[in-house]
Amino acid sequence: MLGYLPAQLRIAAKKSLFRVPFMGWHLARAGHIPIDRSSTENAVASMQRAASYLRDGICAFIFPEGTRSRDGCLHKFKKGGFKLAIQSKAPIIPITIIGSRQVLPPDEIIFRAGPIDMYVDEPIPTEGLSDEDIEVLMEKVYNCMAKHFKEKGKS
Repeated sequence: MLGYLPAQLRIAAKKSLFRVPFMGWHLARAGHIPIDRSSTENAVASMQRAASYLRDGICAFIFPEGTRSRDGCLHKFKKGGFKLAIQSKAPIIPITIIGSRQVLPPDEIIFRAGPIDMYVDEPIPTEGLSDEDIEVLMEKVYNCMAKHFKEKGKS
């Protein structure tokens, strides 16, 4: 996705990935955002750092499920990224990636050849929304992404 999207982009990823040789070094040097999920307080602090990127005009890429799908299906979203978008008044641009699990299966480090489809949908504004709107916003983004899974027969 970094090579195809025309924007300054930082990935919010779990902190443990930053300790993986080579990949972690790249994540840290490129300014990506480590999310410390060891406690709610630490996760909130991580998201506040992400908010500073948004205020500087840099896009933060947040995986709404919080982890990679082990079965290739879209799973329940976590609230943190949506709360961040609402607080920073940043629009959410749903990006759906299908096929990456076959190219790099979970718990493996060997890439395999294969197609990856990426769908970039229209921005969903968050201006004027509050924390009370998170569930509705999450459902809207989920449905937007789920349609691509259905189109590919992956629902």
